[in-house]
Amino acid sequence: MNLSRSVFSFGSPCNGQYGHLVLRDGGEIYGYSHPNEHSWSYDNETLHLHGIDGSVTSRFKHCNISGGWFGHVEDRKWPLYLVPILQLEAPVGDINASRPSFFVNSIPKSGTYYVEAALQAIGIASQRLHLSGRDTVDDYRELPESLIHVAPEKVRLSCEAELITAMLQGEQTVGHIEHQWVIDKIRAQRVCVLSVVRNLRNVIASLFRFKQSKVAPTSAIDQYWRELTGSEQIIGFLFHHAERDLAHIRAIADMMQRDSDAILLRYEDMCVGSISPAATERLNAVEPGIAERLCSSLAQQYGHANPTYSGSTSDWTNIWNPDLERYFVTSGLSDLNHSLGYE
Repeated sequence: MNLSRSVFSFGSPCNGQYGHLVLRDGGEIYGYSHPNEHSWSYDNETLHLHGIDGSVTSRFKHCNISGGWFGHVEDRKWPLYLVPILQLEAPVGDINASRPSFFVNSIPKSGTYYVEAALQAIGIASQRLHLSGRDTVDDYRELPESLIHVAPEKVRLSCEAELITAMLQGEQTVGHIEHQWVIDKIRAQRVCVLSVVRNLRNVIASLFRFKQSKVAPTSAIDQYWRELTGSEQIIGFLFHHAERDLAHIRAIADMMQRDSDAILLRYEDMCVGSISPAATERLNAVEPGIAERLCSSLAQQYGHANPTYSGSTSDWTNIWNPDLERYFVTSGLSDLNHSLGYE
C-alpha cells in the first residue's frame, strides 16, 4: 500500500475538516502543520500519526470498502478520518530518485500538451492532472483525449496544487498557475517548473478558436456570442471572457516575466526544436543532457495530435480588428507581450 501517493482530507466527524495533507516517503507530513501531526508511520496494518515529540497521537485502520482510514485520538474516543481526495497509481517501473519531476506551467494556449508529449517521449510519464490557480485540479486520467477540456467542471476537484506535485516521482503534470508563492512551493520540492510562453496575440486567437470548437458552452451568454458573426463575434468573445480567461492569461504572463528563476520556453522556438541558451543551461543543471533530448523530442512532436491541438497553428492576423487591438493595449497585454520579447 503506497500511502505517499494520496492527498488526504484530514478531520473529525465531530467538528469537520482540519485540512489536506500528503504522507510523504520517510515519514514527513506535507501540507498540514500541527504539533500533534508532525510525522507518520505504518506498522501492523495500522497508520500512526506522531506528535512533534515522536509520541503516537492518533491511530487509523483502513476501510477496504470506502478507501478511507478511520481512527481516533490516542487514549480518547475522539474520532478522526483520513479520506483520499485524489490518488495516484504506483509509479511504473523502478523509480530513479535522482530523476527530476516536472510541472509544465504554461500561459493557456501556448503548447501545454505539446510540451507534455515531448517530455513523455523522453521518459517523463504524465499524470494527466491539470492544475490551475491555487487549488483547482482537473483530473483527466479517465477521459479519452477528445474530451479533455470539453467540460472541465465535471472532473474538477479542490486541492492545493503543491500537494499534487509533492507526490510526483520522476513524473510530470501540467497547468496554469499565476501565483509566484505557489510556484516557489513547487520548486522547493525539487520539481522542475517549465514556464511556457507564446505571443499573446496568438494566444488570444488560439483561445478564440478553442472556445468555439472544443469547449462546451457553460451559460446562455456563452452560447450567444458563438452564434454571432464577423467582428461582432470577437466583441462577444471579449465581453464574456475578458474578466476570467483573459485576466488569467494576463496574470500568468505577468508572473512569468517577473520570475527571475523561470526556465522560459517560447512556443515559437520549440516548434523548430529549439530553446534559449539560458533555458538550456538551467535544464541541464537539473539533469545533464536533458535540454538536448527535449529539443529533439519537441521537433519530433510538432504537428502531432494532442488533446488541445486543432490541426493548424493560429494566426492572430486572421481575427484581429481595431476593437481587439484597443482591448489588447488598454488591458496591459500589449506591454506584457513586449516584456516577453514579442511585438
